[in-house]
Amino acid sequence: MDIKFAEESELSAVVVLFKEIVEKLSYYNEKAITNEISKYTKSELLTKIKEDPYSLIVAKNDAQVVGFCFSRMDDSLVWLEWFGVSEKARNQGVAKKLVRYLEDNLKNRDAHKIWCDCRTSNIKSANLLSSCGYLPICTLKNHWYGQDFILWQKEFSN
Repeated sequence: MDIKFAEESELSAVVVLFKEIVEKLSYYNEKAITNEISKYTKSELLTKIKEDPYSLIVAKNDAQVVGFCFSRMDDSLVWLEWFGVSEKARNQGVAKKLVRYLEDNLKNRDAHKIWCDCRTSNIKSANLLSSCGYLPICTLKNHWYGQDFILWQKEFSN
């Protein structure tokens, strides 16, 4: 398994995998699915990595993209936007490796904290975040797309 920052040549595969994963999310409503997919096009991801080469991490197995992690800078913090792993690569620790790679590169971005959210019903993400040392900050009821979310954070020393 190779975990690394994404290159332009990998973006089409990332977009396909992202769409495949998001379309199957039972805990996201239709509006959320449609809007989130529209935010992460090849063009948008290319802009993202040109502005911040640390913002997109991929997991590759035998030269095939099997996972991704999207993030962005937000006033000296990193906002972990999305992470996902293909069905065939799940239960192999890929998501945790993606999150750890993001954490290992915080100094490159001069960041001291990672924030993220997950749906309250997304038990797999909540368990992963908790196992990586993220702490829940609060629960936001009837928030993005009219759904409930948990906000998480993890602080790092510089």
